[in-house]
Amino acid sequence: MSALKNNDRRAYDYIFNEFYQALYYFTQKFLDDTQEAEDLVSQTFQTFFAIKDNFDTLVNVKAFLYITARNRSIDALRRKQRLATYQKELALAAGQLSEEQAADVLQIQSELLRMINKEVEKLPEKYRNVFELSFFEELTNEEIAHRLNITVTNVTSIKSRAVKKLRLQLLEKGLLSLFLFLINSTNN
Repeated sequence: MSALKNNDRRAYDYIFNEFYQALYYFTQKFLDDTQEAEDLVSQTFQTFFAIKDNFDTLVNVKAFLYITARNRSIDALRRKQRLATYQKELALAAGQLSEEQAADVLQIQSELLRMINKEVEKLPEKYRNVFELSFFEELTNEEIAHRLNITVTNVTSIKSRAVKKLRLQLLEKGLLSLFLFLINSTNN
């Protein structure tokens, strides 16, 4: 472990070679998607190498890698489920509209989401991270606190400030009312 902490390339290679294939198989079975499994395993290793100094034993490394890969897989499954739900809702809404109207609504929604994402990107990094984990990945405050190594109270406070800041940004750009209008138009 000291070689790893001293940035010895052989230690990096050993950890990677020791766990990559098993982690890939593990995430691939979760996701049933080879490309996404590869991406998640790569992200898992990137996260590990960024905080490698926190580990004293290979057992702890292995536990971290598997827990992180599992959590990322679960998050990916949640995103897929949200997307499927959104597509289903959109299909239902489209059934009530002409094809041209449905295409227009989809185009407006896509553009609006792009603009909102642009505003989210402008949030300070800590606010943006908490916001994205909470609203895009739908993690609980406890899960966010664990992932970011901060207290649940800090998560709650940061999330509240992030939402207020984003609300103001959207309000200044006139996007908040457009977003609410769009939601109401597709729900009716």
